[in-house]
Amino acid sequence: KLTNRELAQKSDITIVSVPIDNTEKVIREVLPYIRREAAIMDFTSIKQMPVLAMLKGNCEVLGMHPMFGNSNPIPGQTVILCPTKKSGKWSRWMSDFLRRNNVKIEEMSAQEHDKIMNIAQGLIHFAEITFADGLRRTGLPIEKLFKFTGKASELKIQLAARIIDQDPGLYGNIQISNPYALNSLKKYKESVDELLKIVEKKDLNGFKKYFLKNKEFFGNYTKQAYSDSSYLIDKFVELKRNEKKLAQIKPTLSHIAVLGPKNTFSDIAADKYLQNFGQNSAEKLISVLKKYFVRELWEIFDLVEKGKVKEGIAPIENKLHG
Repeated sequence: KLTNRELAQKSDITIVSVPIDNTEKVIREVLPYIRREAAIMDFTSIKQMPVLAMLKGNCEVLGMHPMFGNSNPIPGQTVILCPTKKSGKWSRWMSDFLRRNNVKIEEMSAQEHDKIMNIAQGLIHFAEITFADGLRRTGLPIEKLFKFTGKASELKIQLAARIIDQDPGLYGNIQISNPYALNSLKKYKESVDELLKIVEKKDLNGFKKYFLKNKEFFGNYTKQAYSDSSYLIDKFVELKRNEKKLAQIKPTLSHIAVLGPKNTFSDIAADKYLQNFGQNSAEKLISVLKKYFVRELWEIFDLVEKGKVKEGIAPIENKLHG
């Protein structure tokens, strides 16, 4: 059981992964204990602040920003690396390690990172958060709203609600701590103000000009976006339909609880498990067990513990390789 100080002293690479508003404080605390031949790195969504803080030490320094959450699989995801004048062998080791695990690497300076993330995260999140707040201010309950929206609009509401479901400290710090945030947010406000004036004046031609300027900006991507989002909407409709069917099925002692959906590795493992029991067990009744699919791992344990299903099958590890 190592203290933070002992951990920093013994490690080849120390990674700081803490809330943005605590990052500089934690870096200052551990930096004096990191060996000269070792490295310090960070996972912060803002880069200039932590990189400048880390560079005050005598060790190697690399800024990192994984563009995905801790519940996502690593292969196929993007990690931004911000090399410094003090990046060396451990930075190369980290880059090689990520590439071997099929991570897409983007390299840039800490300053360039913050300028881009100010838009790629800050502006987009700001639009979703203000959209959520606008819905709240109308006073119309979400359940009632869904009765009158298409699936494309429901997905937009879901994306806003997805942000609101998460840590307000994280999203607040992304807005507040980025040194370039106000610039893009003011441009967003200009856009909202312009459209408001058009609507107030009932200026249809002005609206068309406003609309088509943006269509020109997106170019051919509009057609790709329409096609891709139509596919997602079809899948969303299919998911809702399946959920409705599942809701009509109640778990019983003739079920085995399995992490769904169908055709996942968990489903395949459950099939093999049931086949083996059907062949080898003296208790032949086991062979007629049916699978009851759940959406979250905890549901398996909950159903078994409460005696609502006969058994449950759960993957030991389900994030990296299934």
